[in-house]
Amino acid sequence: MDLFHQLGIERRKPFVDHYVKFGRKEIRALAEFDRKENGGRVFARWKKAQHPQLGEVEVNGFDPRVGIWNPPYERLGEVCNTQSAAFLRVAALAPRLRVEIVRKEKAGAHTRIELRIANRGYLGTSGMPSAKKLPHVEPLRLTASGDGVKLVAPAEAIVEIGHLDGWGAGLYGGPSIFMPWTRGNEHERFVTLVAEGKGTLRVKVGSCRVGYQTVEVAVA
Repeated sequence: MDLFHQLGIERRKPFVDHYVKFGRKEIRALAEFDRKENGGRVFARWKKAQHPQLGEVEVNGFDPRVGIWNPPYERLGEVCNTQSAAFLRVAALAPRLRVEIVRKEKAGAHTRIELRIANRGYLGTSGMPSAKKLPHVEPLRLTASGDGVKLVAPAEAIVEIGHLDGWGAGLYGGPSIFMPWTRGNEHERFVTLVAEGKGTLRVKVGSCRVGYQTVEVAVA
């Protein structure tokens, strides 16, 4: 629930001005909202009480816990539904890494394995494009290990794939009538491994940011 919107306050920049420029007009709007929509929980009526040392006093007053810091109880269901929908929408944009065996060919004592590593998600594997420069946004890596199988080129046991684009191009970033072509295949990479022996080759691709996908390839 956007409290400032509920009070009819125009969007301010910087956002902190909503708090530091909260004057008498805004307080009156908040009191009216509290009375009509919040059961008077913020601006409670003062009432007399007997204090053991001070004697008769008045207590109550301003309480921001329900109505400011948290939504009114009557709106909790609405707020939970809209927030859940927003978080699920954001989660649906996440990168979706896939590892597929495109081709497997036997050539004498060797087995040639062609793999496709693709991102089927809206966002690229770096998240936002600007995040590629951050040190903790590591690129995708392929690691291969075998059970009864070894790679002909041991250096290929670790292959840096880099980042893969997603299919999302933003509001105005996709194909148009003036440029009716796509961005190509920047969402995928192809890797070929050559193994020898008999057993299982285990291929793991991913990063700490997007998670990992593992495929097992039977090598005869």
